[in-house]
Amino acid sequence: MPSTQYLREALGLEYAIVGFYDLDSIEGIPGVIEKRGCMFAGFEHWQQGEYVHRCRARPGCPGSAYWLFGAPVMPEDAFLDFLVETESLKPNRATMRQFLDAQPTYELTGRHLLIGPLADALHERLQAVTIFCNPDQLSGLLGVVFFLNTAESPVSFLPSYGPGCLQLAGIFPDLKTQSAVISATDIAMRVHLPANLLALTVTVPLFERLCSLAQNGPLENPFWKRLRHKRS
Repeated sequence: MPSTQYLREALGLEYAIVGFYDLDSIEGIPGVIEKRGCMFAGFEHWQQGEYVHRCRARPGCPGSAYWLFGAPVMPEDAFLDFLVETESLKPNRATMRQFLDAQPTYELTGRHLLIGPLADALHERLQAVTIFCNPDQLSGLLGVVFFLNTAESPVSFLPSYGPGCLQLAGIFPDLKTQSAVISATDIAMRVHLPANLLALTVTVPLFERLCSLAQNGPLENPFWKRLRHKRS
């Protein structure tokens, strides 16, 4: 697991950096909890070092069942009505159906999903990483991303639209590329977060690049230091 110490200290990150793990078994892993409803209801548990568990038998909310396991818990018409009439995600069924067709669900490789703090023992099954941050810290993170971006290794930024659980990993067409999305923008899950909190979710290759940032990068420039001093 790459060290996050410099990134955390330079940005002033206060909350746990969260990993999305796809596992064959969760036997022997400490701190695994079952949490009904929205996955982000486990936000405070993540701060305590615990992991929210999801599987096909216990997927959580209807959205999580669909986006993470491709297994809707209701008939298609009822699901479309829920998304259009209850969540008001699109103006009509046809447009909602087009969005679902264009956005694939997450492709599960194991039997279990764990969402929670980074851990060396689980690193091989890490799929994506979510860094919770306030707007200033998000600006700093984006500065780091574009500082490291090159024409030979461009970072793919995805549209920041979609369910919160989808944005944790499934939104990426290819988890092996350097990709990012400004996440935690789903209003249905934001009730579980502090009011000023957003997130940047990145693939593992990009996360490893972010952690490799040396101390002569954009988080050492006078503009960033002035901003941090102003906020303090």
